[in-house]
Amino acid sequence: MSWNRQLSQKLELLVARKRSSASNPKPSERLKIALVGAGSELNGDDAAGLWVVRGLKRTLHNSPHFLSIESGVVPENAIGPLRKFQPDAVILVDAADFGGDPGSIRWVENAEIDGFSASSHTLPLGMISHYLTGELDCPVWLIGIQPASLEFAEPLTGMVQHAVDELVAQLPKMLKC
Repeated sequence: MSWNRQLSQKLELLVARKRSSASNPKPSERLKIALVGAGSELNGDDAAGLWVVRGLKRTLHNSPHFLSIESGVVPENAIGPLRKFQPDAVILVDAADFGGDPGSIRWVENAEIDGFSASSHTLPLGMISHYLTGELDCPVWLIGIQPASLEFAEPLTGMVQHAVDELVAQLPKMLKC
């Protein structure tokens, strides 16, 4: 199943859960979504998550329902702004080696996170995901982009740039921010 279909399903379930738990549900109530872009700008395609956040900041910078954070190689440092924002869900976007074609985008289930390598993080993605879930009391999801090159001082490859552009174009529509 494609990453965008999986994200849509997760968002629909989250909206339904939020409405059912509200004392006075509003049909137009919107989710608060935080997107954390992780990676190192010094290592080629490892910066993919950072570039997704930068692209979304241009289109969603005034939305009270969306927070984007460039966490760099230490995603756990985003906890302060995330606590203040109180998101309904957090989406981590990062380069992840899942053996796919370079530039492919994949929804990564929590049970699978520990199986993917994160080249530049101080902590494994699984540990970061579990930590943020516990601290924020909300789901934490991962969208991984298969890197082509993690060479030092190289720019994004064309394949990964295409994936970044796809996420920047589709996420605002999907998140309805």
